[in-house]
Amino acid sequence: MDQAKSNGVRRSLPSFLAAALLAAVLAATAAFTGGAAEAQGPPGLYVSPSGDDRHDGSSPATALRTISAAMSRARPGFTIYVGAGTYHEHVVTQTGGTPGAEIIVNGSNGRAIIDGSTLSWHRASDQNQALVELKHPFVKLVGLTIQNSKDTGVLLAADDLTVEDCAIVATQLHAISTDTSFQTNRHSSTGTMIKNIVLKNNMVDQASLGGDSQAISLIADGFAVTGNTVRDSKREGIDIWLGARRGEVTGNTVYGNAATGIYVDGASFVKIYDNVVYDNRGGIGVSSESVHYKTNNIWVYDNVVYDNREGGVYLWDDKWRPGYKGVQDILVAHNTMVGNKYAIFVSGENITARILNNLGYATKENVQNDGLHTSLVLKGNVWLTDPSGFVSADRKDFHLTKDSPAIDKGVAVPTIKDGNGGTLQIDTDFDGSTRILGSKPDAGAFEFREGAKPSA
Repeated sequence: MDQAKSNGVRRSLPSFLAAALLAAVLAATAAFTGGAAEAQGPPGLYVSPSGDDRHDGSSPATALRTISAAMSRARPGFTIYVGAGTYHEHVVTQTGGTPGAEIIVNGSNGRAIIDGSTLSWHRASDQNQALVELKHPFVKLVGLTIQNSKDTGVLLAADDLTVEDCAIVATQLHAISTDTSFQTNRHSSTGTMIKNIVLKNNMVDQASLGGDSQAISLIADGFAVTGNTVRDSKREGIDIWLGARRGEVTGNTVYGNAATGIYVDGASFVKIYDNVVYDNRGGIGVSSESVHYKTNNIWVYDNVVYDNREGGVYLWDDKWRPGYKGVQDILVAHNTMVGNKYAIFVSGENITARILNNLGYATKENVQNDGLHTSLVLKGNVWLTDPSGFVSADRKDFHLTKDSPAIDKGVAVPTIKDGNGGTLQIDTDFDGSTRILGSKPDAGAFEFREGAKPSA
């Protein structure tokens, strides 16, 4: 990520990118993460480009040739150590793990590459066909590179799945997607939504190259999409939709996508916070596009959103062909939005939202409300006529200076019921520091601290 766009917060890329620099000096047995010492831990299976599927896979010396062969042998608690190299195969789980005994596929810190370029699939023909299909619960992918899928990169088709520290690159459709057979209300039938999904610290690059899709397309009950870099997709970056509920999208860096960076459509009880979203068509969108799914209780707070071509944060449905008649009970609070065409854009019917304590500078209009029958509460916001009061707007460091007009201009944000039996209180800023150091909270994502250095 360009340090000129770091907002004073340096976010590291997935750990395998740094580790890969050591690849040239690693010995052959160290092509497997941790080397032979791993064999003394949980049961393991080894895979290598120089292996043989007639082997038992119990050690680097008797490694299997394909990940698929290891999948067929894996049992709960096993780790599959995939050695550095390229694997041209279609990987599908054959069994799942159990609570406390996941099946882990470890990709040697990104040096194990699953490549779909030689598979005889028709391009962009089946979004439920992926290079890696997770069809059993309690499976975890760690540190794999998955590239050149002619359809989807990773398919989520079971509960309790984790994709962590992976790179998913150059997919014709989704990089990561829920199997649509688990979509509720699909074609007037009731499906069973997958649960407990974690997508963490992944690099998603150049998705949706060949068709209508999203980089991350998630339909789940209970999820965390956290710490990912999602960039240069031909469509949306992160899409939470079609009945998804009770989850969070946090700590992601989303940029260069041809549509909206983070998009919510037909979901409920979703927290979107501490994200950096820039250089997309739109920043963060909350929408209702389908009559089958109500969008409600979406909380967008403590985000830094800048230089998007349309709205920084927008609440939307087509007012002439609405989905579920607007979006309801939306909170947009303590976001910093700079250099977007609009800071806040509202269009649609019957939208209800509280827009509190935001700090914005827009190139056209800070607040544009084209909605019908909307109920908007706007309090404590500071709308600028020029990008002043920041440490360095040019360097995209939007921490406040001591003369910022945003200081002490906020109002109290009410406590919210989070849909899981708990409550949500916005009492920290983007940096994780306590709010309300003065008489009132500051507007925007950052609370001013006299003499404090921006996070690095």
